[in-house]
Amino acid sequence: MFAPHLPPSAALPIVLALDPQAEAALASYVEGGSGGGEPGQAVAAPADARDVDALLACRWPEDLADSRDRLRPGGRLIILLSNTTSELEHGERRLAELHQHGYIHCLIETLPAGGWLCRGERPPLHSGAQRLAGLASSIEAGSA
Repeated sequence: MFAPHLPPSAALPIVLALDPQAEAALASYVEGGSGGGEPGQAVAAPADARDVDALLACRWPEDLADSRDRLRPGGRLIILLSNTTSELEHGERRLAELHQHGYIHCLIETLPAGGWLCRGERPPLHSGAQRLAGLASSIEAGSA
């Protein structure tokens, strides 16, 4: 479940469940069990964790900005909304909310049984333009 939504890493992803339904879903990927996941694919984070690889929710988080700040740079918010409409306007609203709260590389798609898979990424600490400017400066300094 988490591999397609997270960048490759040498370690298991550290995932924080934001609601009881997400905790149950995550448990099957941590321990195995009736949720259908294969055990050993993730590490469950404690409720007060910060700088996690992913946040998993089965209902829309009340505070998207706080959720973003609990992620490490590049970490992903993954929301599985199964008890909602699959109307296009609803998905577009969710996508707009993610963008408004500073998420990048957002994805909204319908789930096979109805509802939405919503994903957004916390941006890196520095913008791509800042990283390129820093690289250009170091190259110029090295050639001088």
